[in-house]
Amino acid sequence: MHRLTRIILVSFAVCFFSSARAEPAPHTDLIASWLVTVEGEKRPRTLKIIGVKQETATVFTLDAAYGWTDEKQTPITAEVRQNGQERILSVITQSASKIAARQVSAGIFAGTFTLANGVTKPILIEKLSDDEFRLRLRPTVETPASNVPPSCRSFTGGWVGRWSGFNLAWLWIVQVNADCTVKYSFGHWFPRTFATAEIKKGTLSIPCGTNSGTCSFSSHGDELWGNYYGPDGGNQGVWETIK
Repeated sequence: MHRLTRIILVSFAVCFFSSARAEPAPHTDLIASWLVTVEGEKRPRTLKIIGVKQETATVFTLDAAYGWTDEKQTPITAEVRQNGQERILSVITQSASKIAARQVSAGIFAGTFTLANGVTKPILIEKLSDDEFRLRLRPTVETPASNVPPSCRSFTGGWVGRWSGFNLAWLWIVQVNADCTVKYSFGHWFPRTFATAEIKKGTLSIPCGTNSGTCSFSSHGDELWGNYYGPDGGNQGVWETIK
């Protein structure tokens, strides 16, 4: 083959395959974490889409997991259909509830959430980054009143840390009163429930663990130093303030 002809053919092949690689696969913008909000329900859900597979010219199945935001998400059946310029998302949850939503703008779907018993509620599905998830799901923290002692005021806010050998755990202290009683939640990034406790002599002690243990926290600047005591032994950890 003539050298010039070979060069032209090779150049054409490089350009062809480069342009083919450059063209984005359909609907890959869906690969992300989505915050699912059902009207009238405070506890949010998360839809995680990690893959898209084209089945027909208009139907794409999704490799996805779904569940409560403060728990583990597990695989579900999901697909997106292209109807002209419109995208329609369909999900069947683990409990046989059905989600049907249309994309209303970039990163937002809106539609209905139908329970297995037929009850239907409006639903909003929003594409969020990990940082946006954290900002959206942070509980409201009250600013302590001026009569709250500084030693108790310093506990206010969100804290994240871990006991040695364990996963991360979050401590939210959303209210501190003048008598040093507090409203708190411990364990999950998105608090499910809150309880009350009291800061005594600079230490906040709360029940924790599965074996009737006690977690005690003392304030040290931008850190809380934690100690766990229980029938199964003891542990220590450091919790840092969440900016």
